[in-house]
Amino acid sequence: MNLHDGGISEDAPFPGEQIPPPPEQPDLPRNPPWRIWEGLLLLGLFLLAQLIASGIAAWLVYQFAPGDLGNGELELERVLFTLPPALAVSYLAGWLAVYWLVVKRHRRPFRHALGLGAYSPARLLFPFCGGMALQIATVILVALYPPADDHQFAFDIFLHSGAAPLILFFVIAVVLAPLMEEVMFRGVLLPALRLRFGFPVAALAVTTLFTAMHAFQTGAYWPALLGIGVCGWLLAWMRERTGRLWHSVAFHVGFNFMAFLPVIFLDLLA
Repeated sequence: MNLHDGGISEDAPFPGEQIPPPPEQPDLPRNPPWRIWEGLLLLGLFLLAQLIASGIAAWLVYQFAPGDLGNGELELERVLFTLPPALAVSYLAGWLAVYWLVVKRHRRPFRHALGLGAYSPARLLFPFCGGMALQIATVILVALYPPADDHQFAFDIFLHSGAAPLILFFVIAVVLAPLMEEVMFRGVLLPALRLRFGFPVAALAVTTLFTAMHAFQTGAYWPALLGIGVCGWLLAWMRERTGRLWHSVAFHVGFNFMAFLPVIFLDLLA
């Protein structure tokens, strides 16, 4: 039955009847328009921007505050203090590159194409706590298998150089880095690899790259690398499971946040 000329359709709701909303659709597309080489190029440009910005910042430090260049520890400390501005510049370059790839080159809506559409923050509490739990497990593993006495993590001097550097690095590592890294690794590169090789191979490849990128922070210390590797795999799994990127961002934030709590606690007691 279908009456025209002002009639009603049999599919029309009765007066007062509420039409249920359409089922919620995942944000992150299964078939992204970008390809593997574009994701790798994006990541390479991001790392190159970090190297160039770090080199320029270190050169400026030595030019305008040379001091005692024979003191190796002092030299390392000065180089580490160039990291915040260098990372800030690289993040800006990274976001510009992502925007160009998604919006300009492939003409896709920025947030939707990257799985960053509107989402309830309350749903992200569980993955945030999951990231903290994994970091706690990593800390326990580190306590069981402590590093050698002569092993020094790249940021040890930086993290124990006062409140201001610690707060600055906290903002970078806990707020800026998780979002940028999730967009590049799980938002762009993982979907492109998945389209070509399937999820297991894509997740393994992205996790390996993710762990290798953080190796400069940990060196060859295997408990820390294992924690980062497990974190990378779970981040890829959450992206695959939910079709969104916010869950992996929240997990990543929780993982990094928990890593800072002992440092902040010890710094306050000092």
